Amino acid sequence: MNEPLPDLHEGLLQNAELQQLFFDLEAVAVVDEVRLKYQTTQYVPENTVTLAMAYDALTTGDAIGAQVLYRYRSSSWIDTLMRTAEGPVRLIRIQTRR
Repeated sequence: MNEPLPDLHEGLLQNAELQQLFFDLEAVAVVDEVRLKYQTTQYVPENTVTLAMAYDALTTGDAIGAQVLYRYRSSSWIDTLMRTAEGPVRLIRIQTRR
């Protein structure tokens, strides 16, 4: 049986919006895992960074991306954040069926 793909939402976040996203995740979500991406093929092993570490790594340019797996209002979500060459961070959000 083929289930439909989850809805995908995306946008570009400026610095203030990125800061607000991390504040909101810390305040209202249950964060299960945060992963950093340093190169196109290299992730840090699971469960090794905090939200604060991910925010710092993204804003200083130490990491090119991050994934945040969390629960909010009885649903599971994955936010993938990728730095862009132009400056804003690209957000891709999906609701998962875990």
